[in-house]
Amino acid sequence: MRAGEGWAEGNGVNDSTHDDEFNRLLALTVDDTVLREPYSVPTPLAVRVRVDGGPEQTFTAPFTIGRGGEATLQVEAGSASREHVAVAREGNGWVLRDLGSTNGVYRDNERIKEIPLVGRVTVQLGRTGPHVELCVGDAVEEEPPRTNSELASHTGGEQEGVPSESRVMEHYFGGGSGLPAGERTQMIRKAFVKVQKKDKRKYGAFIGAALMLLVAALAVVIWQRSRLAALERQAEAIFYELKSQDLAVAQFRLAIIDAGGAGRNATGGAADSSGSGGVGLGETGRVGPLVVGGVSLEDQLARMDERRRVNAELYDGLVEQAGVYRGLTPEEVEIYRVARIFNESEFTIPAGYVSEVKRYIRYWTSTNRFENAIRHAQNNGYVQVIVETFQRYGLPPEFFYLGLQESNFETRIVGPWTRYGHAKGMWQFIPETGRRYGLATGPLVDQGVYDPLDERHDYIRAADASAHYLLDIYTELAEASGLLAMASYNWGEGRVIPRLPRLEGLVDEQQADPFAGIPQNPQQRSYWRFLNEYGDRMPQQTKDYVFYIVSAAVIGQNPRLFGFDFDNPLEPYLSVPATSAPSETEPVESSSEPLDSEIEPVESGLEAIESEAEPTGSEAEPAESER
Repeated sequence: MRAGEGWAEGNGVNDSTHDDEFNRLLALTVDDTVLREPYSVPTPLAVRVRVDGGPEQTFTAPFTIGRGGEATLQVEAGSASREHVAVAREGNGWVLRDLGSTNGVYRDNERIKEIPLVGRVTVQLGRTGPHVELCVGDAVEEEPPRTNSELASHTGGEQEGVPSESRVMEHYFGGGSGLPAGERTQMIRKAFVKVQKKDKRKYGAFIGAALMLLVAALAVVIWQRSRLAALERQAEAIFYELKSQDLAVAQFRLAIIDAGGAGRNATGGAADSSGSGGVGLGETGRVGPLVVGGVSLEDQLARMDERRRVNAELYDGLVEQAGVYRGLTPEEVEIYRVARIFNESEFTIPAGYVSEVKRYIRYWTSTNRFENAIRHAQNNGYVQVIVETFQRYGLPPEFFYLGLQESNFETRIVGPWTRYGHAKGMWQFIPETGRRYGLATGPLVDQGVYDPLDERHDYIRAADASAHYLLDIYTELAEASGLLAMASYNWGEGRVIPRLPRLEGLVDEQQADPFAGIPQNPQQRSYWRFLNEYGDRMPQQTKDYVFYIVSAAVIGQNPRLFGFDFDNPLEPYLSVPATSAPSETEPVESSSEPLDSEIEPVESGLEAIESEAEPTGSEAEPAESER
């Protein structure tokens, strides 16, 4: 069937009556075959005209447009001629001609003499004259009147005599423009609708699949977060059980000391370097084991140590599963490990802690103080004595760096006068505290000078007293928090310990038996919480003090990582069984002539230490230590 026949059947028009202008509209590729067939349109029966969006007028016979009285359609415009254009039939269509107007006729800003009217055409009478919109056909869809600006924008897009791409798309694929449609046009429209439906189903499937993937991804994220939260809760519970066990171990050690055994292992039992861990009490100086409730303390400690080992392995596995160390730099890994060593959970490290430790690390790496003090301690044999002493007391050997901050490991150092007297020696004991922990003061106790008869200058006895003192702090309400112990050592346990019970949830008034030992809420007694509660009252010196020790311990784990040319100074002594420590009844062999005298001291006096640049730049008055 030819296209003309389709129009004849659909509209009752002879197939020979078609508009040549539509013969060029269609070039569609179907199954790789190009169809170029002539299409005919019915003879237009009427022309509807609007001027500048005004009321519509319909003409079925030729007419003219102008401003003169002789024009069929009169317009009030100075740019229009008396008879500006004529619209007449030509063949089976309509044509618009310029009647020799002064200002011309424009379409798409181009002057025209004549143009066939196909569908809807808009022209302008002169460059500044009115817009005339002409619609050909008796079934043209009604449109609301247009403004001048809309008409001006509408005149673009078509070349003379050639329908625009948008007009062709509207005619064939726009759902019908109101013009009569032949069989082929209807067929194309139906095919287009089918293609649209198929595409909608295809894209709908794609969108549905994408949404399902998105929902699945969100579900995985939610599950992972929920799993991570559960892991963190479980790990924290196990960690604080470990901390409670460490506290109980320390309390048993003190019980042995009070019973006369000095809490010192005669055969070994070095502490776990990842915290205050391994326990193994041998001969204690007493005749027979110390028995409580029918069970020796040694047996109880062995059982607790085994439970702690199992819990520690479980905790480490949970830390790995939670990916706590994943994504950390090597420096940050060491910072987290040191926090663990001093009995603070990796899961509760507060925001800003890592960056603050790094700031203090930069201080150590910007001066020679760290390296000079470490080499001074190594050359004088202090490192082994200090590490083994702390291990015998079940304390983290990394408390070694407390001596660095106190004195740069200088045994002859003397502090300034305070109301508690002069602090003396490597561990800076004041007279009262030194005597309390077995250190005899010398005849020069009240003078700010080195006193060879003052046992605070004896590095062996002073190391033992320091470990004993730290163990006392460790087992008080600080609950095995290494950082709280440091703060107490500097600020004075008389200032720190009494404040701990005031923290919410810390005291179990029903727990009267000191051997009950294991606290119910050890996580409440961390250094972070104490600092948050009393940070405004704690001297800046004490805050700096804790961070100096922690940052030094971080460097000490791997000095080469931070630019030093030596290895961990504690490492050679961590796996060596501790030598026998003296008991309360067996005097410590005195080092009355300290090894410091054999070499030139690195720095002499507290003034040299305090002259070092403080990271905080604080000028706060130092707190008087009660130590």
